[in-house]
Amino acid sequence: MSEALNPTPLVSVVEDVAQVGRKVRRPLHNFWVKHPAFAWQPFMIAPVLPGDSLSELDLKVTGVTSPLVSSLLGWWIEHAFFYVKLTDLWMLTDPQTPGVYDYNDADEFRKLMLSSTADLSNASFTQVGYTSDYGSGAGGYGFANAAIDVVGRAYFRDSDETNLPMCGTTGFTHLFQARAKPPGQESWTESLQLDGTEDIPDVVLGDPAVRDPEDPYYEMWLRMQQMSLTELTYDDWLRDQGVSVPKAASGGMAHPEVIRWSRTFKKPSVTPDSSGAVGSVCFWDVAEKATKKKVFKEPGFIIGFTCARSKVYLSKQLGSAMNYLMDTPFAWMPKALSERPELALRKFADDATGPFGTLPNPTAGYWADTVDLFVYGDQFLNFDVSTTPAGTVALPGPLMSKTDSLYPSTADIEKLFTSAAASGAITGRVIEQEGVVRPSILSRLRDLT
Repeated sequence: MSEALNPTPLVSVVEDVAQVGRKVRRPLHNFWVKHPAFAWQPFMIAPVLPGDSLSELDLKVTGVTSPLVSSLLGWWIEHAFFYVKLTDLWMLTDPQTPGVYDYNDADEFRKLMLSSTADLSNASFTQVGYTSDYGSGAGGYGFANAAIDVVGRAYFRDSDETNLPMCGTTGFTHLFQARAKPPGQESWTESLQLDGTEDIPDVVLGDPAVRDPEDPYYEMWLRMQQMSLTELTYDDWLRDQGVSVPKAASGGMAHPEVIRWSRTFKKPSVTPDSSGAVGSVCFWDVAEKATKKKVFKEPGFIIGFTCARSKVYLSKQLGSAMNYLMDTPFAWMPKALSERPELALRKFADDATGPFGTLPNPTAGYWADTVDLFVYGDQFLNFDVSTTPAGTVALPGPLMSKTDSLYPSTADIEKLFTSAAASGAITGRVIEQEGVVRPSILSRLRDLT
């Protein structure tokens, strides 16, 4: 006797849905920014979705400084692009209280993908004047301002530094101050340290004293999922977009990713102004193309940061480091320096016998590393710069900490320009840039309107 077959199919098609192929979109992001020197200024921001693939990114920009005092000292201009995930913003700290995580923002960001009730109007970062976005806009979430914090802490500061120092120009005080010297231009003074002080150890991931802001939410969702009390988590939503779940999305510390970082050096040009007077300004004409492929596995955005800084000299250094570091036998023994690094350390008293003379604060003296002279090099001058003329910075400072010795003061930056405006004013001390960024992104989105 034959058994009747079950007429109900195991799989049924409820509705025919046309397959959507991916196409290249090439959005045009124009920008025109005016910002201080030695400060990291955002200049573009573009959203990306899970599954989007960046094939290339074109940058074309022209930049110019306000009139400069020195016609000799060249300037670097940098353009850096980062991929910032929304999960990176979940890990933000309140800019007013570094180290304090904003859990409310994290919850609202999740709702952007999982609920129709998301509301970022009360989140920590709102639009803040001309420093990062339009000055007259109101409402909305300040994604560029939020990125200043998360990118700045990841790439513009070492792990043992706080957010400070920030830019000292009025209206731009929440931009990260840039160091006096860009990467690759460091000097032997990088590791100076006061006698009797110790390096602060880096924060170790997993330290119970440092609370991961995502852990409580992840544990809550995990328990609800195990008890079948929820139908969709953020990880589930990512999988639904066709991408694998990154570790950062499941409780690990997220980190913005570098897409492209370029640096261009130019000497000033002698140019007459509108009155016919001759002065010096620095021009840049930059064209860069990033061709490294990048797949975006989480929702987020591409953001660009720019910084212009002059070549500078240290006014507190009173003589060649060669004279002070290479006058002992151990300095000329490479085997000893390699096998016993402590032999490379030199202690100087707080008096006129050291390379920085008498500093106001360190009564116990300071230490310098002889190896740094070999690795990084030194400056050489044959005239007095103790009055800190334009192009010099009053470094290192008396505390010889990173904040005290690696970052130029607002006064030293302002002396680079001919402007007589009051201290802290942007007038006559502007870096102005105009250009366009055009990424090529393989995406499921297309214009249907």
